[in-house]
Amino acid sequence: MKKSFPLFLLLLSASFCFSQSGPEKKLTPCGKRNLIAAGITIPLGDFSNTHFGGFNTVYAWSKNRFGRLTTLPAKKIGFTANSGIAYYFGKKETIGTGSYQYPAYIFLHIYAGAMYNADEKVNICLTAGPAAGIYNSNTQFNAGVSLQCNYYVSDKIAITPGLIMMKETRSDPIWSGSVRAAMVF
Repeated sequence: MKKSFPLFLLLLSASFCFSQSGPEKKLTPCGKRNLIAAGITIPLGDFSNTHFGGFNTVYAWSKNRFGRLTTLPAKKIGFTANSGIAYYFGKKETIGTGSYQYPAYIFLHIYAGAMYNADEKVNICLTAGPAAGIYNSNTQFNAGVSLQCNYYVSDKIAITPGLIMMKETRSDPIWSGSVRAAMVF
């Protein structure tokens, strides 16, 4: 028994050594939560017949997914939400001897959706939700969808092209493209 006791202690201590896990891997946040962007919008399709380009601003939130990432998140798809405003300048149209100036169109939105981190430098956001369109002093509640891609040229600065669909009741959807500069914090 005395000879087997040291062997027993050796095996017991070896089992404790092997059963311990290594340092616990902490999932530390690697990205930023907030994004602000501003840029130009370009009406597409029939909307371009009545309106010039304009400008827009957006504030977006997502849990540690914005910015140039050092490592990709464990889950590549996450939640995001954004809100913003777009302003489109009206065109002047001449018909015969008369002319008509289309009023400006203002589009306010609050969206929620999904963000896909495709790469450390690229994430793609698809969001949708309620909106309001203001045209000729009339406000109408709308629905909208936004698809945008954030490409980070530095840790905190991104170029953000996007496609926006705005839908009012009793009308066809109107489309616009956008190009924005974004900053994360």
